Amino acid sequence: MKKTLLILLTLTAASVLSRDLSLEQALRLAVEHSQTLKAAEADRLSAESMVSAAQAERFPTLSLDASARYIDQVSAFTIDIPPMVHIEREIGSHEAYQADWRLRIPLYTGGRISSAVAMAKSSRDYQIAMNDLQRDRVLLQARVDYFNLSRAMELQRAAEASLKRTEIIQKDVHWLFDAGAADSIDLLDARLARTRSDFALRQAEINIESSRIYLLSHIGLSATEQVTLVDSLPDPTVDLNRITPSGTRPELTAAGAGVKIGEAKVGTEQSAYLPSLAAYGGYSYGKPNLDQFNNTWNHYFTVGAQLQWSLNLGGRTASRKKATVHSLDAARRHYDDVVESITRETDLAFEQLRLAHTRYFSALDEWRIAGADFELARQQHQNGALTSNRLLEIEASLSQSEASLAAAKLDFYIAQSAYYFAVANDNLGKGL
Repeated sequence: MKKTLLILLTLTAASVLSRDLSLEQALRLAVEHSQTLKAAEADRLSAESMVSAAQAERFPTLSLDASARYIDQVSAFTIDIPPMVHIEREIGSHEAYQADWRLRIPLYTGGRISSAVAMAKSSRDYQIAMNDLQRDRVLLQARVDYFNLSRAMELQRAAEASLKRTEIIQKDVHWLFDAGAADSIDLLDARLARTRSDFALRQAEINIESSRIYLLSHIGLSATEQVTLVDSLPDPTVDLNRITPSGTRPELTAAGAGVKIGEAKVGTEQSAYLPSLAAYGGYSYGKPNLDQFNNTWNHYFTVGAQLQWSLNLGGRTASRKKATVHSLDAARRHYDDVVESITRETDLAFEQLRLAHTRYFSALDEWRIAGADFELARQQHQNGALTSNRLLEIEASLSQSEASLAAAKLDFYIAQSAYYFAVANDNLGKGL
């Protein structure tokens, strides 16, 4: 009695703690939990900061150089004016304080700053595309896990139905045996069929637990938490048409950003051939400063321009530019390859969706036929016109058709999710 009460309390607590879970909620939890997406978001923020840093190169730069020192000996000179005049004077002072402010404004860099900004922006676009790709992968995995759990539950229902049928058949065989219309072999066949059905049910229950663990781990819930899938999956539609993409595949966007990065690198190396021109202004304040003979505080201003240009005589600049040109060509080849891959993957995903669609309706017809066949066979068996062995074979065929139908329905939704991913459709992140 106490043991029964404990079991009832455990089951009641499990049902209370069970959590209703829809596909939309699973997708949201998967995105919130994904450590990969959090890392990708950090990389995106880093890329945004690099853009700001590259753009800041266009603004003036203010620098300060300050120092203080003490010298135990300073230079001095002596002048003797005959007959009695003797002049001795130190140049500088033992203590020196100096502060120099300098404001530098770039006027022309040969495209170096513009190329750096373009490279930073392209790197940011690449990181955003990779972030979107990781998000799509997380959404796809969450959908697959959700449908796999639903698939395991449907297979469990099919196994339960098969077990009930084999139990009924076993009772009928026992009744026929008592009536002298069945023998011991029929009893053993019925018992064997029930044992197999019982194992199929246990296997389905274990598959449910495995699928549940996969789903919960990907959406950030505890493996011990019980969930109830609340979405009712409609039957696949009869009409099947290609889906219009909602956007561009992130892989293609990333490849395009790679091409722009290559172009920016070429521009950077090209700027090495050209000089840089900057204007600057300065303010100096110190003791002593301009006047080295008087140990007093004084200051002065400076305004000017600076031209810098250097060229390696060993051809380093030309070699580096040639290397970036080849890298750019490789990036363009990669872009073309991504276009071909995406086209191929999209076509294959659509064909797999069509196959899953056809498989479902074929399994539906097979299940209907097997169900009608079993009803007729059971009536004939009760009338003694059909052997128990043949009835069990027909029941096994019905069980297989039920499992095939349950699997085909969920396989269609998994194939549909893969197609959403292939065409970059917004439905990938939406519920049913």
